[in-house]
Amino acid sequence: MNTKSLLASIAACSLISAASAQQLLVCESTSDTVMAFSPADGSLLNASFIDLTTAGGIISAGTPIEVAQLPNGNFVISDQIADELFLWSADGTTYLGETALGFDNMRGLEVAYGSVWVSNSGTANSAFDDSVVQLDLNLNLVAVHALATEDPFDCTAFTLGGVAGLLLTDISGDDLTFFDPANPGLPTIFHDSDGATGIDFPEQCSINGANGNPVVANFTDPDGLREFDKLTGAELSFVDTGALGFGGLRGIHTLGNGNIMFTNGSGVHIYDVVAGTVSTVMPGVSARFISLVSGGTDPNVSTFCDPGNANSTGSSAVLAGTTGTGIGSGLHLEVTSGVPGQLAYMLVGNEATAGIAVSNGQFCLVGTSTAQFFRYNVAGTDMNSIGGFDASGTMINASGTSTTGFGFDVPTTIPDSVPIAIMAGDTWHFQTWYRDTPAGAGTSNFSNGLSVIF
Repeated sequence: MNTKSLLASIAACSLISAASAQQLLVCESTSDTVMAFSPADGSLLNASFIDLTTAGGIISAGTPIEVAQLPNGNFVISDQIADELFLWSADGTTYLGETALGFDNMRGLEVAYGSVWVSNSGTANSAFDDSVVQLDLNLNLVAVHALATEDPFDCTAFTLGGVAGLLLTDISGDDLTFFDPANPGLPTIFHDSDGATGIDFPEQCSINGANGNPVVANFTDPDGLREFDKLTGAELSFVDTGALGFGGLRGIHTLGNGNIMFTNGSGVHIYDVVAGTVSTVMPGVSARFISLVSGGTDPNVSTFCDPGNANSTGSSAVLAGTTGTGIGSGLHLEVTSGVPGQLAYMLVGNEATAGIAVSNGQFCLVGTSTAQFFRYNVAGTDMNSIGGFDASGTMINASGTSTTGFGFDVPTTIPDSVPIAIMAGDTWHFQTWYRDTPAGAGTSNFSNGLSVIF
């Protein structure tokens, strides 16, 4: 098999799309299901990817809000009425249980920085009032971060001024605020609105992968799609979908083709940024938040050092394997949510570590072979015995989704002066190293790591 660089021509995009397992998951509370859509163009993939009523009827009367994916591939779902987080298997078929914690009026959630973060508003069920609740990846309570002046509807991983934190949508102040987990006192105002001429009742916030700017679904008139400058918080654009007949916005996501998917109480819709029109993909459902996930898992593929450190776009670069893992079967690696227009290399090693701080990220590969595959020195860290798959050009994953990102086909050998053949039963570990230059920080960053048993 011939190797490919991280970058390919636009013509290769269709091949990569076919191999991609990524999808957009949207909760809907009409029939309590989770729908699946294409992250490329928003087309419907599965109207009932997860049937929430199969959990013994436990949440059939609930209001599922958002899906997030854990590092092991399983899904955690927030439910505003059932006041629980529910766990489902990565293939969407098996109910795995729920949290033992009490919540009240929970909404959006996020998996980032090794934790699960939940927006909570009420005090019933011995819950935590207006707060961001931090759980570990097994859904055990870590901390309750009380918010003195806010009512958070969503929390989204975001980096501001080199600080990795969460962007909160505040429906009491009609603001966007930045929450620093290391200093969880009063969050910083990111965008201040009067609730009349600006944003009013912001629901979901997501990150536009093309430029790293936050985009927000505005629920109350003037309702619509809003984009904000990632550095200053200034509003850059507003699409008045209410005037187009689509009000009460809840969820939002920028698609790979540049159009914007959004949801409301009447369905799932797409705003065409060129034509200025709205089309409906899934009518007649009370749709909620939109989540980009990697899809099902392969028992021979696992992640480590996950998630990677947030980069200058506010996101963590995500490395995933999108096809089979047999020798010569065409293992395809893709990295998404990196920094557009920057150089990147795919690295491989025969051991994985918990991570060494290098530049802006965590370097998590070790090589114990006597062969020196690839040597580079960054901030005093010697990367010996690490294979470097050649990646000329730049990393163009501007949309932040694998359907428009470009990837790498793993050859049947590991590069060296004498290539090392990959043998059945071998385990190799991969990581992407890419240029990342936020102000006042280092010059490079790393994705999560990916372990593959061939």
